[in-house]
Amino acid sequence: MRTRLAAALAITVILSGCRLYGGHGSTETLREDLSVALQEFRTTYEHASRDLSTIQSAGANPRVQELGEIFGAAVKEHALMLQEAEHRVEEASHGGYRTVSRLVGKLVAERAKMQDRYSAILLNAAKDAGIPVSNASLAGHQPTQAVPEYYQRIATEGAPSLNAILGALAQ
Repeated sequence: MRTRLAAALAITVILSGCRLYGGHGSTETLREDLSVALQEFRTTYEHASRDLSTIQSAGANPRVQELGEIFGAAVKEHALMLQEAEHRVEEASHGGYRTVSRLVGKLVAERAKMQDRYSAILLNAAKDAGIPVSNASLAGHQPTQAVPEYYQRIATEGAPSLNAILGALAQ
């Protein structure tokens, strides 16, 4: 009797399939996360575009112009990635849980990649300008992990601002 019950239970589990992802309503929740991730990616692009405008209006110093060219190339790449992301989101609007989940992960990773790239460009410019910097990220960078606010503040303490970098490069 017990073996029949166990066999019936095992067959039921096998035939029903084991789905450890996506419960009731989770695809809709994930679609909301997708729109938030896309908006954050767009916001990062807009912030970088404003920074590029600030850099370009800073003056005709060759070092500032070089920073503007490097930063501009990164912003241009970000714009292309944003267009592609918007297209993928449009295509995935009717996709299943896995499709949407992978797209959310990709958007979050691309955003982190671009933030790291902008930070690296500005940190290198700060080092070239002679501003003492630690290996910490620039202020305003949001990690992709949950980090207590106190530790974020310590890690970014003393990071140079864009205006400080531009001022040092202009000298």
